[in-house]
Amino acid sequence: VLIVYGSMYGNTENAAEILAGKLVEKGITNVRMYDVSKTHVSYLISETFKYSHLVIASVTYNLGIYPPMLNYLHDMAALAVQKRTVAIVGNGSWAPMAAGKIAKLIGEMKNMTLLEARPAVTSSVTKTTDEQLEQLADDLVASVKA
Repeated sequence: VLIVYGSMYGNTENAAEILAGKLVEKGITNVRMYDVSKTHVSYLISETFKYSHLVIASVTYNLGIYPPMLNYLHDMAALAVQKRTVAIVGNGSWAPMAAGKIAKLIGEMKNMTLLEARPAVTSSVTKTTDEQLEQLADDLVASVKA
């Protein structure tokens, strides 16, 4: 499972780290995490081609997708990444828009499977968010083992 996250204040990064921990606890031994703001998109794309399952975790920025994440998603589309199972974790306080916009972009790519569980972080991780991350971890484990 490859987790690519974009975080402005550390809260989306925290959610990604929690999810990664849950995946490892559930037996997924090959989990990698990358901060889209600190890792060149060419490296992210190279890593993307190596993994069957992707988690895209992004904060909302100006009612859209965090710009470095949007750049990564555009490169995924341009390079025809396909046949991946994708999970989305969105973050936004007053207008959480990123997750829906990411889902639309992924839906336009060929042969991509979107998982239904879509944890919604409202600024920071809460008990409810943690439960949603637990469900997403379960869904990812089931999909990896299928």
